[in-house]
Amino acid sequence: MIERILRRIIWLVLIALVGLLAGCASRRPKGPQLETETVYIKQRSDIYGTDFRPYIKRGFLILPWRPDIEFDVVADVMMEFHPAGRLTTVRRLTPEVVKRATFGSKVTPADTSVVSRDWDSSQPWEISGALEELYRYCTALGADGFIQLRVTHRTHELGSKSHRDLVFSGYAIQRKR
Repeated sequence: MIERILRRIIWLVLIALVGLLAGCASRRPKGPQLETETVYIKQRSDIYGTDFRPYIKRGFLILPWRPDIEFDVVADVMMEFHPAGRLTTVRRLTPEVVKRATFGSKVTPADTSVVSRDWDSSQPWEISGALEELYRYCTALGADGFIQLRVTHRTHELGSKSHRDLVFSGYAIQRKR
């Protein structure tokens, strides 16, 4: 009788041990561990436009095409517009650098390694200000118009985000009267 009870106890202990080992074995990572991040983006519409009426009132011609009038080309113009933003850089400090900094030594970027860089350009674009700069540049050259205006964009990767620049290009002209 006691033998039977002991056998059952031994079997129960063995089953518990196998279950414990099987549970531990299944929790071991197999290969690289991946982390999933889901980002939800709300639907939105962005409209970028510029009102040319203030320049027309000043007698300055702005056209996206070549007009059928006589003119002299004053300059081939290209202007890059870089919207405002904020670049945050996270750096890693080694224990030696932290120790030196504690005792008053300066920490320079050469003492660190970049962990991440994030660009935040969520500020609204001031395109009208860029066009005003283009107008001032052209009138300083003696031009009274800007034709074949093209606005394109370039994308730069800064950190984990993209940063867009606008490029204005065309010809500053002097109309013949």
